[in-house]
Amino acid sequence: MAPEGYFEYCPALFWAIASVGARRYQVEPTLLNRLSGPITRLVWSALADMKQMYGVVKALCLLCTWPFPTSSTSSDPTFIFCGVMMQIAMQIGLHRPSHAQDFSKFRMELHEDELKDRVRTWAICNIVAQRVATGYGQPANTLYDWTLSSKAANTDSNFTLPSPVADHLRIERFSQKVSSTLYSNRQNPVGLASDTERQAYVNLLASDFADLEEEISDGSSAVTLMYLRAAHLHLRLSAFFSPPTMTSYRTDLMRLYNATTSFLETCLGHEQSAGSGFTHEASVSAGFVSLIYGTNYIFQMMLAAGFALLKLHNNFLQQVGLDSEQEKARNLFNKTIWALRSMSVQENDLAQRLAEVLAQVWRGSRAAAEKNGIGAAPAYIDNSMQLKVRCRMSVSLVYDSVWRWREEASRKGISLESYLKHPTDPSAITDSSASSVTAGTNNFTSDPPLRPLSVVPGMPGMATGLGFPGNGNLASGYIEANYEVFDPLNWMLDGLVDFPYALPGMPDMDQLGMGGLGGIS
Repeated sequence: MAPEGYFEYCPALFWAIASVGARRYQVEPTLLNRLSGPITRLVWSALADMKQMYGVVKALCLLCTWPFPTSSTSSDPTFIFCGVMMQIAMQIGLHRPSHAQDFSKFRMELHEDELKDRVRTWAICNIVAQRVATGYGQPANTLYDWTLSSKAANTDSNFTLPSPVADHLRIERFSQKVSSTLYSNRQNPVGLASDTERQAYVNLLASDFADLEEEISDGSSAVTLMYLRAAHLHLRLSAFFSPPTMTSYRTDLMRLYNATTSFLETCLGHEQSAGSGFTHEASVSAGFVSLIYGTNYIFQMMLAAGFALLKLHNNFLQQVGLDSEQEKARNLFNKTIWALRSMSVQENDLAQRLAEVLAQVWRGSRAAAEKNGIGAAPAYIDNSMQLKVRCRMSVSLVYDSVWRWREEASRKGISLESYLKHPTDPSAITDSSASSVTAGTNNFTSDPPLRPLSVVPGMPGMATGLGFPGNGNLASGYIEANYEVFDPLNWMLDGLVDFPYALPGMPDMDQLGMGGLGGIS
């Protein structure tokens, strides 16, 4: 359809597509910021009205894959949107596409193209839901039954998925199998498989992955291979839950190292090589051409891979004496930092902030090693390889690493505000090495200004100067979030930096139209 057709079909879907395009729209760099508040309110409004739900499902798929930037995990609605997406999809019968009539009060006769579209949309809903669950370390609310089985495709050609969608579905089904096998033990308070069983489970899953890799890798696109390697990393990150007394402990860590480097090399394989002198300007203007369009899930898994590489470099690789691998890990880590920063779409968003935390921890460990001798590490880095945070499945490593960093930063009174304006060069050691980045799409040399909300056509009630209760700035058409809802699951990533300003374009709960609903404020 033409753009006008999408708008008439479902305004929420039209604007969700526009928001994805606005992420890297250099003609008007502020467009994404101006769209975030109105589009988010439009989506909440569409959910409340219960209209055009099929189109809203597709809109939520996009917004869960490329969410609006946020400065705090507690203000990130992605996990909520994902749950709503799956519930609406089942409410309208996408999981039973050939029996849509059973979920509608009106007579429905689907044409062949409409049936295929419902099957494809249901498959993509499950793909997105699994990636959101894996990236956030939460159980998935996916449903892989007959509709998405090979038997259905063999019985009815309308259930045959396009090859790329089918490959991605098989990858995410494997990821779901990893999560349910290793992190859903009812006998354990945090769901972990027992130490005695985990090794057997991992070996069986590794065999399944080898079969999956053999089936998918031939002729697959680079993007598909990224997700395939991410699924393998999801499996191998379970090594951090094993005690050092296990006979396979070192073997598991080496396999984790191989999975980590394989995933990162796949992601960076088509990008410009980044050495010690590689700058952020170059990463935006010349390198990382593919990754700057990467999904939120790829960023989350690259971040997990970065922390895994850091932990393995500072501990395991030094203990086993693999000097050549240490040098390889250092070079790959430097590339990863710049790649993660290139995936940031707005100043002070989580991508930029978490990449800076990763760089700070890495540089701190190198500085201590240089001062105290090879193998030394600063006091705030735990060399035991054991995790204190154990409830976030494979990405527990990320939450654990950030928790440790935050604890040390709070104790020392460290603020990263200056480093966010002058990002750390991970290849340097001294504090004077922080580089001032002024070129490219991100400008870190000055505080981000508050930007006015423009009138967005087709979004009633979303013009400038509307004025919302409790925020005087909005009367003049500006957005500035001044409070957040406490999130007991994500508190560790909140408040990493005490900013004197809020991230522009980040609406609070009242602005999302949620204030006053059931006492939520």
